[in-house]
Amino acid sequence: MERNIRMLSKMIFTVLLFLALSGAGRPSLISKSHMGDNPLLQYVLNNSLREHPVLTKLRLKTMEDPRSGMMVAAEQAQLMANLLKLIKGNKTIEIGMYTGYNTLNMALAVPEDGQVVACEINEDYINIGKPYFQEAGVENKVDIRHQTALKTLDELLEAGEAETYDFVFIDADKKNNENYYEKSLQLIRKGGIIAIDNVLWGGSVINPDKDDVTSQSIDELNKKLHKDQRVDLSMLTVDTVSSARSPLVTEALQTVKMIDEELKKLDCHFTWDLQKEEADLNFLEIKYSESLSVETQHEGNFRQRLLNFLAYIKHLQGFNDKALKCLERAKKDSQGIVTYGNLAWLHHHMGNEAKTKLYMEKLSEISGAVPSAVKAELIREVQSEKAWSLLWFSKKHYSRAKESFQEALQKEPEDREWNTGYAFSLFHMEGLEIREDKRVPFEESSAVAQLKKAQKLNPDNAMIHVYLGLKCYKNKRNAEAWEHMRKALRMAPYNLNVVLHVAKFMKKEECYEMALEVLQKILEKAPDSSRLHHEIANNYRWKAKQLQDIHNPQLLRLCVHHLEEGARLNPDFLYPQMELALRYAELKNCGKAEQKFQELFVRPNLKPADLQAWHRLYGDFNMYRLGSEATAVKHYKEGMALQNISTEWRNCKNRLYKVLHNNRKDVYQIREFMNSLRRGNIVGTEE
Repeated sequence: MERNIRMLSKMIFTVLLFLALSGAGRPSLISKSHMGDNPLLQYVLNNSLREHPVLTKLRLKTMEDPRSGMMVAAEQAQLMANLLKLIKGNKTIEIGMYTGYNTLNMALAVPEDGQVVACEINEDYINIGKPYFQEAGVENKVDIRHQTALKTLDELLEAGEAETYDFVFIDADKKNNENYYEKSLQLIRKGGIIAIDNVLWGGSVINPDKDDVTSQSIDELNKKLHKDQRVDLSMLTVDTVSSARSPLVTEALQTVKMIDEELKKLDCHFTWDLQKEEADLNFLEIKYSESLSVETQHEGNFRQRLLNFLAYIKHLQGFNDKALKCLERAKKDSQGIVTYGNLAWLHHHMGNEAKTKLYMEKLSEISGAVPSAVKAELIREVQSEKAWSLLWFSKKHYSRAKESFQEALQKEPEDREWNTGYAFSLFHMEGLEIREDKRVPFEESSAVAQLKKAQKLNPDNAMIHVYLGLKCYKNKRNAEAWEHMRKALRMAPYNLNVVLHVAKFMKKEECYEMALEVLQKILEKAPDSSRLHHEIANNYRWKAKQLQDIHNPQLLRLCVHHLEEGARLNPDFLYPQMELALRYAELKNCGKAEQKFQELFVRPNLKPADLQAWHRLYGDFNMYRLGSEATAVKHYKEGMALQNISTEWRNCKNRLYKVLHNNRKDVYQIREFMNSLRRGNIVGTEE
């Protein structure tokens, strides 16, 4: 069957609105499953529907809307999902997203690198669907276009995406159906499918009234499709008539609520209030993936904790299959409470309720059958894993991590893990203060005192020496700082995080050759570490400055090589790639630099901080490489207009004042711009 589909030039699959005609006169109609209480439809659903739990939630939420009849029926959505899988669909378009039930359905059906372009002009409907895309872990696959569908289709064609889409579903304003069809036909690949909803419009397409423009438009398209030799045509019959809620809806609602309530009682990453908006997920994924790949020895259950943490990060990124692999590895190491809780939640998000119940039952067995001493150890393990996860996830949770370790210390004041975790929490919290005049002096620092205590209890922990070294350095106690850093390096020469901290310290001390030696040594064991390549590139750059030979071609080429390797290994980390563009320019390849800058600028979902950095660095490129001061000023203004969201804001500001200092006449209206910015009137700048 798959081969036959591939042989089709293009297929049009029209989803109709009525089941059968009974004699002469009006059609005899049958409703969608969510719009009536039909025993036959109930039978079909009971014996065929495999609905993801988040789809169920969104369907039930949509049923609260008076216009819920616009929603695609569950059985119809499942058919489209199966068709997508059959043709190995990867790129899809939905023209008329409504609350996003079918958008979510298709996002769950396409692979991890798949895409659903969802067109919707009603922002209220978009806002209903968004939380469910996040809950299902597929928001990275959904590209919502809040504008007219015709504009979106034109943009896709202008972007060169003709004949690259596998599936298009048209379910929007009917008067534009022919336009949607023609543009979709350009975007769909050979062997792809276009599905068009509402092509019989409740039967009114049969001899439509003269004043019924909608029915006339649908009728005209139907006749056109019948004659269109560019496509193969098929029609199926489903209808939207009544609005009564079926028993399936009520039953499903009760089941979903019951499972949700039980899952919320579990103690694991999914219930610790770790929100994706609070963290740099790409950085965390790279950091802990690299740590796992390099370090083979982990104290206690540390490896299992890393795998659990990494699994949750991958889930937040929308990669549930990869998250599951991490949890399966964690389960092999130790079958802990947190691992089982994460597995229950993840299978729930993936729609596998049988596995969800299995792991919930395992947790129930653990809580009821183990001896009290074992149970106490399990509780300790959960408390430990939660505290470390809070500390790793985001600076917004440093305080919660500190409180967790502090609470544990009250029961076990000499425990080395609790003391170490508490010391690290204090260190990170004090590190949030970047103003030198506000920093806690070395002698008064709670973090320093606690780190020293932790060092006595946990003398083999190299990171304690790293943090003590950094505290010494910040307080101008450089000799002590070097002593701690050297000890850390001797203790853990192949601990990636330790080595990177020590190398960055050496770089600050302008010992670039020494830093490069340390980094090159561990690179032999971790050749695929993007963080190592970036740090090595930085040291080559600073070494050239130290030699007062910033354009040294040998050092520049080494710098570029490692930046390119870092970009290959971690293409989502944009800042080093912006630096790479500048290095291309320094090698007198401005064309390649321009190409790299533009490639980064058109990246989808660019973070505001990355965009601000882009404007600053692209401004520098224009100012110092192309000699275009006007263009540079424009981009420095654009960077500042994004507000003070990163250190790049101040960099843009300083560059503008430098231009103003050199050009007293202020031909670029920099003073006026700054005044407007202070008044809050700037939202962007013009070309």
